[in-house]
Amino acid sequence: MRGAILLQLYLLGNFVLFLGERYFGPAHPLRPAVSLAGVAVVALAFLLRLVTALRATGERRRVLLRLIPAYLAGGVGLLLYGLTLPASPFPLDAHTVAIVRIAWPMVWLAGSVPLFFMEMSLRGMWRAPKLETRRLFEAGIGGLTVALVLSWLVALNFVADKKDRRIDLRTLKDLLPSGATEEIVRNLTEPVTVTLLFPPANDVAERIEPYFRKLAALSPHLELEHVDVEMQPKRARELRARQNGAVMLSRGDTHASIRLDT
Repeated sequence: MRGAILLQLYLLGNFVLFLGERYFGPAHPLRPAVSLAGVAVVALAFLLRLVTALRATGERRRVLLRLIPAYLAGGVGLLLYGLTLPASPFPLDAHTVAIVRIAWPMVWLAGSVPLFFMEMSLRGMWRAPKLETRRLFEAGIGGLTVALVLSWLVALNFVADKKDRRIDLRTLKDLLPSGATEEIVRNLTEPVTVTLLFPPANDVAERIEPYFRKLAALSPHLELEHVDVEMQPKRARELRARQNGAVMLSRGDTHASIRLDT
């Protein structure tokens, strides 16, 4: 069987598995069926490649057998992923699960990327009277190199996520309202609303919010609110705001905005 078909089967199975795990929620009734269907397609691609290799003879057989470890590595990666799921028949402690969550994408990449490179190389010489073992081997080495780089990025991202630190190198650490500004707020006689137009978890919003909270605590006429223009379009229209990244001052139907860098 031609390598292109088996490669397409392998990729299709992984896509279906990804769809089942990411698109459907944990409690969705279709999730187990879709995920198992993806695993079945991956297993079918491996079995067909194995049968094709065993039925071949001579140099062709030796070349095709070189693909089997890549299929196995991809499959082992998926099995390791299965061990991290809550429904796994082999429950693991939290520390082991954390290790497996790092390991499974690395193992999967170490199999799938070289597999893709080798299958594409095999596709280019499938009709040749003799398959070139060296060409396939070099394609696999190139794919493994790419997989190792991607694995390093996966590990680096995991460590960065767990060891997240923020270093503030600014000279001015905190924004404080001046005495004149505080006096203006204390003397307010009409309601004024300060609206921070920023998406959630925005660095700029986190820096300026304490400033306005201190002012809001000085007068019952000053109100502070947060609005995400994209998530709260109705409120944004009332404020005549078109995009995030601004502070809106409102008094009745009068609005004035101050643009800030986001």
